[in-house]
Amino acid sequence: MQELNNSSSESAQQFRNLQTELRERWGAIEDFDSGDCDIIVIPSLSLDQREMQKVEGAYHYEERHLFSLIRLRNPRTRLIYITSEPLHPMIVDYYLQLLPGIPFSHARDRLLLFSAYDASAKSLTQKILDRPRLMERIRQAVRPGKSYMVCYNSTPLERELSIKLGIPLWASDPDLHYWGTKSGSRQIFQECGVPYPDGSELVWSTEDLAEATARLWERQPHLQRIVIKLNEGFSGEG
Repeated sequence: MQELNNSSSESAQQFRNLQTELRERWGAIEDFDSGDCDIIVIPSLSLDQREMQKVEGAYHYEERHLFSLIRLRNPRTRLIYITSEPLHPMIVDYYLQLLPGIPFSHARDRLLLFSAYDASAKSLTQKILDRPRLMERIRQAVRPGKSYMVCYNSTPLERELSIKLGIPLWASDPDLHYWGTKSGSRQIFQECGVPYPDGSELVWSTEDLAEATARLWERQPHLQRIVIKLNEGFSGEG
């Protein structure tokens, strides 16, 4: 059974201290929607890159966070969008022209586009961490005390980047990641007495899977079929 991991390491404490800044800034929802801030969008898929290679067109996934440009409807917001390779200007223009009540040029002036110029099979966050000059450009582009990061998923890589930039990450602590997985949810249900479908705990090999399936059939002799799920999946591949 997994236990709650509330790391007391120096880096974990630094990360939590940075996140505390967000609580102090956003005392009310109005502060979040209309505040004066710089948003760093890092659409990094920090996932198993072997699984990522199986998804056709996965290199386009960094564009999915372009919905974040809607935040530029607030004239006090600046946005820094970082990608592995440069975005085509026509794609950016398309999204900016969808903003209601904001002149295109006004929104474009508050948008900065940075790129790692790296198409390799590594997560974007890792590419940024590998480039000190890019990290320095990011630091110089934002206003201390008025900025925060958003990302696709929160892993130790994103936590490390948050600490090195000194910018809070708007996401859960990676130490809590397990509790958002399928096996973590099953454990929570079990310990809280919440009904959930019969199944198994997390298995790590085909042999363990076969044994867990056999035990399931022993408990459910009339079972016709089972579902095997990946503990961490994406793009419908879970």
